[in-house]
Amino acid sequence: MVQYNIQENQQLRIFGPFFATMLLTIVVWVYMYIRRIHFISSMNLRPEQLIRPGELARISPPAVSNPSDNLKNLFEVPVLFYALSIYLYITKQVDTTYVVAAWIFFVFRVLHSSIHLVIILVTIFLFSPIITFLLILIPIILLCVFKQFWYLFIILSICLIYGCWFFFDYRTDSKGGRWSDRFRRLCIWKQFANYFPLKLIKNEDLDSNRNYIFGYHPHGAFALSAFGNFATDATHFSTYFPNIRPHLMLLRLQFLFPCTRDLFLNLGACCVSRNSCEYLLSGKCGQGNALVIVLGGVPEMHATRNDTMIFYIKRRKGFVRLALKYGASLVPVISFGENELYERQTCFNLIPNGIPCGRSIIGHIPLRNPVITVVGKPIHVNQIVDPTTTDIDQLHNEYIQAIEQLFETNKCQYGLEHVNLEII
Repeated sequence: MVQYNIQENQQLRIFGPFFATMLLTIVVWVYMYIRRIHFISSMNLRPEQLIRPGELARISPPAVSNPSDNLKNLFEVPVLFYALSIYLYITKQVDTTYVVAAWIFFVFRVLHSSIHLVIILVTIFLFSPIITFLLILIPIILLCVFKQFWYLFIILSICLIYGCWFFFDYRTDSKGGRWSDRFRRLCIWKQFANYFPLKLIKNEDLDSNRNYIFGYHPHGAFALSAFGNFATDATHFSTYFPNIRPHLMLLRLQFLFPCTRDLFLNLGACCVSRNSCEYLLSGKCGQGNALVIVLGGVPEMHATRNDTMIFYIKRRKGFVRLALKYGASLVPVISFGENELYERQTCFNLIPNGIPCGRSIIGHIPLRNPVITVVGKPIHVNQIVDPTTTDIDQLHNEYIQAIEQLFETNKCQYGLEHVNLEII
């Protein structure tokens, strides 16, 4: 009798992920109607305007229409999952392997719904190194709990194969990265851009027979608009600047995390080291490369304030030296609204200048504020293989003047007339 109860309890474990998936469907259903009702009321739409079938879907923004699309997905593949779960229970075939597989299926459904609904896509980007670590740690914990040690062989084999790949691919981030137009145009990046939303503005066409250094400002908390505008094609960079290949330049540390580095490399990102920059500007990757460098770095991130744009560039002259050495044009870039994605919380004035705080319980998700990224006019540079200090200072001052002019020309257009510019 006791053994029968144990077996029965083991069979019932399949209904954990079963009902969890049903609960997910209900949550998406409720969320869909909340978004629809809010949209209809905010737009003051009348019932007669929505009589025609599909009219609401046609006029709805992605934030409203995506939940409906995701709900349809939850009535497709999960239906087979429900049927298989019931079949396994009736035939008494439920074991640990099936239960673990069912929970894995549920986790993937949650990730799919979250990305589709634009709830945690930004979070995934911000915490991708941590997520990578958890993806490795969780299977190991499952091994210890369920004693399925044949999983360990599979995990170790995958780690070994990836380790060999990482060893031979280690320098790719300094050799131009791996550019994938198809990957840069994935629909998930448009969902990322629509979250804020992001918008890209150009002032002048760029000649594809030259190389460029984009000086991006401000850093903000995480330079999210730099990623959305230049590491993806979500804001139609390739349409505005045909035959120009933007490379978002990142710290070497960000290329040391498994899987995350492959994400960045396929988006065209490269290491911001001197050797990497020189490789791109030397012509080994052809012409038409645009190195997008967040010049302010960590000091600018710590100096972020909502009422003042602080550009930390007076001591940043390495990019000017590179521009002179290789004849690359300098292009000032300002993202209006980047600093407004997070509020500064000083915790009763205990933390100088405060810490960035957005949405959610711990405040890591940015606020949904529009960000307008303006690409200024290029400063064309004559090549000087061995530039002097005077040459560098002269071009550096010209760049600062261009940044100031770009800021003053555009700040009132994007609702930031109260914001001041401070260059340090």
